[in-house]
Amino acid sequence: MEWIDYVAKGIGALVALVTLLKVGSELYTKFKNGSEFGMWFGRRRKVKGLKYVSMFQKRGALSSRNEISKSVRQQLTREIARDVVHSYSVDRRESRFSKSSRDLLGLIFSLLCLFGLLIAIGVLRSLANVAPATQKLIDSVTIVLSFWIAAILCIQVFQVIVLFWRLVNDCKSTSELIRFQVVQVPLESIAYCVEKGKDYVFLDATIRERYQVPFMGTADRVQMLLDHGVATDGDVALKKSEAKQMKADDYKHVAGKLVDSFLAKTLEHGSEPVCFVFSQVGITAAFVTHVLWSRGLQAFYIGQTDGYQSEVRETIREIRILRESGLI
Repeated sequence: MEWIDYVAKGIGALVALVTLLKVGSELYTKFKNGSEFGMWFGRRRKVKGLKYVSMFQKRGALSSRNEISKSVRQQLTREIARDVVHSYSVDRRESRFSKSSRDLLGLIFSLLCLFGLLIAIGVLRSLANVAPATQKLIDSVTIVLSFWIAAILCIQVFQVIVLFWRLVNDCKSTSELIRFQVVQVPLESIAYCVEKGKDYVFLDATIRERYQVPFMGTADRVQMLLDHGVATDGDVALKKSEAKQMKADDYKHVAGKLVDSFLAKTLEHGSEPVCFVFSQVGITAAFVTHVLWSRGLQAFYIGQTDGYQSEVRETIREIRILRESGLI
């Protein structure tokens, strides 16, 4: 039957598209990681530089008795060890893509599915001069596809709301960064901002109502700004979101008081830690970073956790492992 051919062609095209995307993803990962690395971590992750260390094991130009060669080998070993830890951290993440990117890809995929279903219904309805039994089958398939379209539309409405809400918060956080002249430090660069032997702290600077669950434990040197007093004051009424908190008349006063309370407890032992500041949507963290600068501390804004929970969490663990191993 003609309509069966159309359906078969549609399924074949869909399978071909999925296969193409899978092959493209594998090729991209292969070229990204390179072919010169000597060790795999996880599914596709490799560690750089192993073949260069093996050069020192050969007799000849790079003698193991040479002091310079020993020094170079030790430095390379440390760099490779850091890359091993980073590879481990990346493999512990929920996905190669952030939740924000996955949500966007999910919306695109659902749009493609919706487009394919609409085409399928259009093709089925265009069929003419078919037997009554076949027409009944076509009508039944059309009804089923219509239900699928309705379900996908409901999912897309939810996806659009989530993405729009995230986009609005991104715009507001970007505005705050520009306003206070704060630059976001990529997660991959945090390890290079921690000086050897100097203390550091990851500060959750989320300021809003009912934000009480710690992002991570104190073992990973994560502290919550709201743990430092002002939230318990009767005169302070926190808002339901960072965006609303930013518009409050006493916003700067509350944030400044929280920072002062945090510093009073943190600087008791006389050390000034490097602060890596983040918040749930990244809005209040921008101003807190600015306040820490004004208090004379070294502070870095590392963004938001919404949509990037796994990336931020595993980066914090990576820094802890590097510090406890003496690599930073």
